[in-house]
Formats: sequence, structure tokens, C-alpha cells
Amino acid sequence: MRVIAIIYTAVLLSGCSANIKVVGKYTSKSNPDFFQFNADSTFDYKYNAYHVKEYSSGRWTQLKGKKIVLNSSIQSRDIPLKINQDFSTINTGSDIKLNFETELDLKNYKCAIFINDTLYSFNGTGLMVPTGLTIKEFEKEVNVADIYFRYTRCDSLLSLRLNIPIRSLFYKIIKYEINSTYLSRKPLQTEKYFSSLGFKNTALDVSVSFADSLFNYRVFNNEKIKIRRKGLLFFNDNTNTWWHVPKQLNSQN
Repeated sequence: MRVIAIIYTAVLLSGCSANIKVVGKYTSKSNPDFFQFNADSTFDYKYNAYHVKEYSSGRWTQLKGKKIVLNSSIQSRDIPLKINQDFSTINTGSDIKLNFETELDLKNYKCAIFINDTLYSFNGTGLMVPTGLTIKEFEKEVNVADIYFRYTRCDSLLSLRLNIPIRSLFYKIIKYEINSTYLSRKPLQTEKYFSSLGFKNTALDVSVSFADSLFNYRVFNNEKIKIRRKGLLFFNDNTNTWWHVPKQLNSQN
């Protein structure tokens, strides 16, 4: 009888854990994360802490073992590049003309430009020169304290002339509004352009277009969250820690 009772208790407990209701709102005044899981398997996410805001939306799926998996509607923050290329008429180098198709106040945006897999930057005399840093080295070199000083204003890159052929090109962009209390901590990155003209001097007309809200969009790509009866456990990469987000009572739809 004791064995039967133990088995019955185990089955009962496993059945209870499988019936945890996910639908509802998860938030608290002490936690910057907000989740709302809807009955149609969609979700909304918001993050609001000090000067940083993020948001997302997409679909959730319940898994075994008290977990759900999230996939956001937007799966990439990469910005497409539109490029017209031609042989440069200047024998000594290449030209790059950058155009932002979206109406932006460019003084609020800063860019880093990578040419032939190397970060280029203005030196003390105003010349665009290679720094020798690859993208991985650049990202390790840049930290929160000096990130805004390692980029240059995007409007200073609208027309460039270099004394080298261009094999590849991409940009990283951050939003830095001097008069705003909110900052964009995560830069956007464009797709990478590869020249089809070979190792020759080129003239490039580069067009960039993106929604400004993309700076604050968080991508969830098969990200798993632990669900409990009184809340959820969520790894927040803004703080690099696990957060417990309590479920609001009477919030089920």
C-alpha cells in the first residue's frame, strides 16, 4: 500500500506541474521586466530601467518541465544595405557615399565603419585611417564607459575617399540623443557588403533604411524561461543575472 501511495503522489504532483497556467501578466515594482502571455500563444515584453528601454513581441510555446520557449516576431536586428557599385574614376582610391533613406536627425546617431574587416576611424588630422581592429577586437575594446567616444557622428561619414580598393564594408550604428534621458545600449549592425568587382578601386553609393524603434527591440530566439506557479525565472542579459518576476493575481485572460 505504501508503494501505491508513493506512486499516486508522484503522478499527482507531475500532473499538477503540467497544468501550470502560463497566461497572465508577470511584473513587479522592484523588477524592470514585464511579460504578458496571452491565450492565443502570443506575448508582449517590456524592459524599463533608468535610462534604458526595450520591448518585444512574438509567440510562446509551453514545454515539459515547467518551461516555455519564446520567439520574437523580428528575428534579426541587422539593417539591409542597398549598394550601387561601379569602378572608381579616381585612379588613386575609392569613394563611399552614404545616404540614410529614413528621415533622421543625424547628430543623434554615431557610426563605426568597417572596411575590409578592419575598423576605420578619423585620426588627429581628420584623415580616415585603419585602426587594425577587427569587429571582435573592437567589441572587446569598447565598454560602456567609452562606447560613445569610439564611434563618430554618422553625418561625418556621408562622403569618404580612401586610397585602397574596397573588398567588404559594413557599419555599426548607435543612437545617442544628447537631449534625451533614454539611451540605446545595443548598436545596430548593417548587412555586410562584398565587392563583385574584384580587388579594384570602386565607387559605392550606400543607402541605409531602418525603423528607429529597432534600437530598443529585443530578439528572442528559442529562449527558454522557467515557469512557476507564482512567477517565472528569466535570465536578463541587461544585468547578466536571473530575475524572478512574480505573476499578478487575477491576471489570467
